[in-house]
Amino acid sequence: MELVFAALSGGLAGSYAGALSYRLLRGEPARRESRCPACSHRLGLIDQVPVLSYLALRGRCRYCGSKVSPRYIAVEIAGAVLAALAWLKYGPGVSWLAFLVLESFLLAAVLTDLESLTIPDGICFRTALAGVALAVARHALPDAMAGAAVAGLPLLTLALVRPDGMGGGDVKLAAAAGLFLGPLGAAYAMLLASVGAVLFGLLRRAVKKVQFKEVFPFGPFLAGGFIFMGVVL
Repeated sequence: MELVFAALSGGLAGSYAGALSYRLLRGEPARRESRCPACSHRLGLIDQVPVLSYLALRGRCRYCGSKVSPRYIAVEIAGAVLAALAWLKYGPGVSWLAFLVLESFLLAAVLTDLESLTIPDGICFRTALAGVALAVARHALPDAMAGAAVAGLPLLTLALVRPDGMGGGDVKLAAAAGLFLGPLGAAYAMLLASVGAVLFGLLRRAVKKVQFKEVFPFGPFLAGGFIFMGVVL
């Protein structure tokens, strides 16, 4: 039952990530009620149960029948699985709750970066605010700030040297996520993200014969590094 609770909570975090990413990219208020993107009909609670509503309605809007993007069920499943894994590691408590919060913002960043190659300030600000609040509650603000510096400064340097190679959203998200892990955890997360991005770039070049200057989103690799550190290590 504990794992079921954790998975349901993670599904809700994934649902929030999907809604937040959609609204921020389109300049909509983050807190407005959920509506169908096609017909704008207000969605009820029964339409927003993570995973189950999508399956029951066969991926369509109850009111107009239009198809719902599969990205919503994908991010809800990801959120549920990750939250359950984190529960196995941390058990109930502040650490698991902190991971759940970080997970929701990182998943939102992945969605926006994949869709538009941008990570909105609204996601970075919310991540940073939650990280600072957690650090204050744990009386570990210096350690959190060190984590932000370890994660953010290398990307900031790269962005200043190569503005076309690193976006400001990546820098802000890395620094904000670093608040959650501290300097050592942030360093490992950035190493994982960098290695993953380099390997992906090499693979793309080998398969598609593209040049290194071709842009691809770094946000998913950042999220992967931080989530891996939060769940596995």
